[in-house]
Amino acid sequence: MTGAGGSAGRPLESRPEDGSVNTVVVKHTAGTKYVATVRCHEVRVDQPLADGGTDEAPNPVELFVISLATCVAYFAGQYL
Repeated sequence: MTGAGGSAGRPLESRPEDGSVNTVVVKHTAGTKYVATVRCHEVRVDQPLADGGTDEAPNPVELFVISLATCVAYFAGQYL
């Protein structure tokens, strides 16, 4: 994973060495906004107005909770 220690201007990327998982690319778009891309899907994050953002998307913590909740809902639905 490249990040703060990576080359300037390069997006943050997670690339498993065996290539078994899809690549996730995270790009800073403006201010507090980021967009993550995986398998041709885009996920945007921002910060609330009170935290200096434009509130155009969930913040990363909200997105994390959304991710966990939908994962639980999906797998619970498979067994109920």
